[in-house]
Amino acid sequence: MVMKLTGCLLIICCGTAAGLFISKRSRDKTVFMQQYISFLTQARTMIEFSGADIMEILSGVHSVPMLTCMIDDVIEKMRSGDSITDAWRQSVESAEKRGELDGNDIPLFADFCEGFGELGADEEAAKLQLQITTASTRYEQMQKDGVIRQRLYRTVGTFCGVLAAVILI
Repeated sequence: MVMKLTGCLLIICCGTAAGLFISKRSRDKTVFMQQYISFLTQARTMIEFSGADIMEILSGVHSVPMLTCMIDDVIEKMRSGDSITDAWRQSVESAEKRGELDGNDIPLFADFCEGFGELGADEEAAKLQLQITTASTRYEQMQKDGVIRQRLYRTVGTFCGVLAAVILI
């Protein structure tokens, strides 16, 4: 009997842990969006005040640890001869495959490099400000939805664990 109860408790804990894991993944997507907004803000500032090119912008970005993998990938692809547009799109697709992005957010991220360098510094800064506004709106939506989703995932995980334990008893 003790073994059954211990097994049931372990099953409940596994269900709860799975719910917590999925909840954390949902929260990580929100943090990723927040860091993307920080990246866009830094890029806009660098363009406005120094007229930096894309390599300077990508090399000079700090405080976005979740984007570091993506940015390093873009720099590597650009050094091997890819255009910024191709390198950025491939990195966005890789981030989506790693689960850092929702499929709905790909156009938002891909817009960063569209026509980059074809406009003057003021126009690029204005374009980045528009992207910051769009990303901020999406971030606020993700925050509102995230609280509900995180609670739902934790509850469903615990419920499934309890249900499995009851079925096995």
